This record gives sequence, C-alpha cells and structure tokens, in this order.
Amino acid sequence: MFIPNARRLVLIDSLRATAQHLQAQPASFQRDTALFFALDRYRYHYFSLNRPFTELTQTMLILPDSMYRVAARHNWAAGLIIAAVRRADAISYLGDKVAAIRLYKEAIGRCQLHPLPHEQGIALINLAACFAYRKNVTRTDWQQTTTYMKEALGLARRYNDIENIHQYYNLMGDYYVIRKQYAEALPFYEAEQPLMAKHQHLSGYRTNLAYLGICYLQTNQAHKAWPYLNQFFSISNTDQGTYATYLHYVVIYELGVFYLRKRNYRQALVYQRQYETNLRERTLFDHIGHYEAMSQIYAGLGNYAKAYAYQQRYLAVRDSLKIDDTSRRLSDIEAQLASQRQQNQIRALQNRALQEQNQTQRAWLLFLGSGFAFFICLVGLLLYSGRLRKQAIATQLALMQQKRDTNTRIIDTQDAERQRIAADLHDDLGGTLATIRRRLADIRQHLHDPKVAQDLDDLEPLIQKSGHDLRRISHNLMPPEFARLGLAPALEQLVRNQPPQPTQFSFVLSGQETRLPLEIELNAYRIVSELVQNIHKHAQAQRAAVQLLYHTDKLTITVEDDGLGNRSVTKSTQSTGIGLKNSSLRAEYIGATLWREVSEAGTLVVLDIPYPSPMYAARTSLPHSPN
Repeated sequence: MFIPNARRLVLIDSLRATAQHLQAQPASFQRDTALFFALDRYRYHYFSLNRPFTELTQTMLILPDSMYRVAARHNWAAGLIIAAVRRADAISYLGDKVAAIRLYKEAIGRCQLHPLPHEQGIALINLAACFAYRKNVTRTDWQQTTTYMKEALGLARRYNDIENIHQYYNLMGDYYVIRKQYAEALPFYEAEQPLMAKHQHLSGYRTNLAYLGICYLQTNQAHKAWPYLNQFFSISNTDQGTYATYLHYVVIYELGVFYLRKRNYRQALVYQRQYETNLRERTLFDHIGHYEAMSQIYAGLGNYAKAYAYQQRYLAVRDSLKIDDTSRRLSDIEAQLASQRQQNQIRALQNRALQEQNQTQRAWLLFLGSGFAFFICLVGLLLYSGRLRKQAIATQLALMQQKRDTNTRIIDTQDAERQRIAADLHDDLGGTLATIRRRLADIRQHLHDPKVAQDLDDLEPLIQKSGHDLRRISHNLMPPEFARLGLAPALEQLVRNQPPQPTQFSFVLSGQETRLPLEIELNAYRIVSELVQNIHKHAQAQRAAVQLLYHTDKLTITVEDDGLGNRSVTKSTQSTGIGLKNSSLRAEYIGATLWREVSEAGTLVVLDIPYPSPMYAARTSLPHSPN
C-alpha cells in the first residue's frame, strides 16, 4: 500500500506495457484472464497515486468497465463478479451510494452460485462502508454496517482469509473512530497487532500505529500513545500515495484536537495549521471540525477577530451540509411514499383480479351443471359475463383515476414542500445573513486596528457569496413571479443563473411564444430544472443547451449536453434515479412525452407538450426572436 510515487509510477508503466503486450497476442481465454488481472493491478496502483480528485473522477469507471468487457467475452463468471465489485468501488467513491449498494448486493448474490469467498468478503466489507461513511449515520445505517461486517468476519474465518479478517478489525475500529467512540475502537486495533506480527505480508502496520496512538491519546492514555505516534511519524511519508497523505493528516488533526482539549492552544494551533495545508483535498464534512477547532483555539488565545472569522466559516459549511441533508431526506421520503402507494395499488388490483377469477369459475361450474336448462343458462352466463366485463372495465378505470389522483397528490406535495423550503431559506437564513452583514458593518465603523478591520472586510465576499447562493437556491425551488412571467422567461433566467463551471449553459427560444396553463408550465419548469441539476451533478459536461421550440400544435423542450459521465449508464441502471422518476411522473401528469437518448456525443432529453386543444396554438401570443 505505502510505496513512493516514483516507484509506483515504474510499476504502472510496467503494467501498462504488459497490458499492451497481451492485447497484441491472439485472443484466447488464457490471454484475456492475464489481461484482466493486469488491468486490476494497474487500477489499484493508479488510484493509489497522489492525483487531483477531479482527475480521478474522470477515469474512475474506465478500468472496471474494461475488465467487465474482457470477462464478458468468455462469459467468465469469476471475472464478471470481480469486475462488478470494482465498479461498485468506483461508484461508491464518486458518491452514488445507492447504486453502489445495489451492485455490491448483486455481486454477493452471484457468489452464492459461483463461490468466491475472498471477493464476497470484500463486497460485504465495502457494502458496510457505504452505510458507515454516510454524512449522517442513522441507527438503521449502523445496524446494517455491523450486520454486514459480522457476516464478512464469519466468512473470512471459515476460509481462513487473513486479509479480510485484518480488514474487519481495521475498519471496525475506523467506524468507531469517525463516531468519536475511541474506547470502543481501541479493542479492534489492539486485536490487529498479533495478527500483523504473525503475518508480515499484511499492509496495515502504519495504519495500526496511527489509530492506536489516536485512541490511546483520546482515552487519556498519552503515555501509551506517544510510542506508537513516534513510530508512525518516523515512517510516514505523504509522497507514498493518496491514502498515505490522508492518514498523515488525520493524525495531525487528532493531535490538534488533543492539545485543544488540554487547553494548550499554541500547540493545538501548530497542528491545526499543518492540517490546513491539506484542507483543499478534504471534504466539506472534514472542514467543519477544523473550522470549529480553529475558532476555539483563537478564542483561547484571545484573538477574537480570527475566532469569529473561523466561527462564520464553520456556520456557513454546517448550513450548506444541512441543506444537502434535507434534500436527501426529502428525496428518500418521496421515494418511500411513491413505493408504498404503488405496492398498495398492486395489492388492490391482485385482490380484485382474484375475486373476478373466482366469480368466473363459479359461473362456469354453474353452466356445466345445468345441462337440463342449457339454453337458459347459456343466455344467463353470457349476460353475467358481460356484466363482469363491465365491472372489470369500471375497475380498471377506477384504478387509472386513482393513479392520476395519487400522482396529483405527490406532485402537489412536492411543490408545496419546495415553496416552504424556499420561503424558509429566504425568510430565515436570508434574514440571518442580512443581520450578520449589518452587524459587521457597524463593528467595522468602530474599529481602529487596521488588521482586524481587514479581517472583517475579508468576510464580506463570503457573506455576499452565501447570499447569492441562497437566492439562487430559493429561486430554483420556486421562481418569483412565475405566474406573471411564464415558462420561457423563467427557464431563460434559470439557465442564465447557472455558474459557468463546470458546465457552460446556453438558452435558445424558437417560434412564437405561447402561454400554457400555469399548472403545465410549472411542471415543465420542474422537469427542466431537475435535468439541469443532473447535468451539474453527474454529466461532467463542458457545454449544455436548453431549447424551447413552439410549434403550431405542441411545445418541444430539449436539454442536451456533451457529458462523459452519461456514457457509463447501462440499460440496467438507466432511469432509476429519483429525479428521473419524478420527471417521468410530472410528464405523465401533464400529458406530455419524455424520452432520453444516450450516445457517444452526450445525452439528449426531449419533452413534447401538446397544446390543450387544436385551436390553442392560434391564440394571441407575443412573438419572440430566436437567440
């Protein structure tokens, strides 16, 4: 695991040459299996380098997909399972935990037919990590984590898989550390030591030193902690890959927290400043702890201006994460509600179908037993069957009406919740930002220290950015004056307000603009807004365009991008996201047609909205020239 980058680059070049040599040989199962494992080793070493996060995300899925194609040539079951686990690892790293969980479970299920105990154990451990490393771990998440980890440990012990036993101890300790439960983590790291002493090939020696030191330090056993920490720093080298850098700065951060708890503010400041040099490579979740610690350190040193500045950064990041968490929880609730209603409808339909089947069977038995009154019974049966058909048609119509009513309630609930969230953001958080800005201006007028005044001035861009972001988010949730402006101006404003990075958006309007009923325009706006957000989050596109085409009988809206991320979408995973399901639901609700095409050039989504009546397009409307 811990190899200098220079040496790792030599290994990568050697593996690349091996893969090229194998590809030049005649195709065979033996050649393809050798190529498969060469790609797997190349993937491991390449992503262990200290590479920028953006570079890794652009290539993360390429190698697992290549491994899958190599295994698929021969329908090689073991290779397909390994490739699926590697692809799930990449998707989990990119942040799509839901898709990663599904892939891990599929790989584990395949292992029941084609036993691969080591890969099955890896999949169980990484599946547990998907639940344990969430931003806000619930009790259910933690139960899932411990269940999968215990299953992995039992499997590893059954097959004497030392590496996965080692991973169990290491990751269980890590799960408790991230929850700040150092006393519970300590037994796992202590259990690792004799295992690594007996099996020298295990690569977790440095990690074990780091976390043993941290746990002893945070449980007030500093005399036990320092020997391990000194050993760790004697061999720690941030030029030995991404994980080596991550581990080094984790220890630096924990030392800063330790000295802060001891009120040794100057020593705590030294370590936190060292940690700050790596802060750009950390997630927003890691920023919170650092900003809070720096605020407490400067407050302890009496530098209240800097303490206040770091406190504001802490609050800004915390509020941003709260908004993200609220959105995720809202999506989860919407998905659960839609799933429950669909299940109820299916049960009701099955029960009615069973009742109708029983009635039909009784009718046929009566017909067969009534030979003496054959003609009369035949006429009666025909009449009865006709009545049953009418009942079946009526039942189907009722189910369709119920589905429409359900869709209407779901969409109304979503829009009402969006309006509430937008109002809360604008009224509560917006007011708070305005108050902070006015208060800083008042304080600035009474300051005589130029350095402190400059520190306060430095906060102004951050507050302005927060205000702009707040207005953008609330406007996206519910555009102001939508009923007066209409769909075209609202979509044009949505596109113009998109940040130029990473995707540059353009807006085109063609034909004679025609106003549609407010309900149709609002749902069309929601669909386009969801597609624009998906491009920002997943497409990795450089350019995207939103186009409105007003025809004589319909309105056509296209959303197109040149993204690379969409190429990884397969038939098995297409259209499974909550956003796409909501878009399809809204399109069906307004009687529109929504279709999506993925190609090498990018992704094209087309929304066709017919006008409510044949004469609707002839109504008086304002001309609008194309951009």
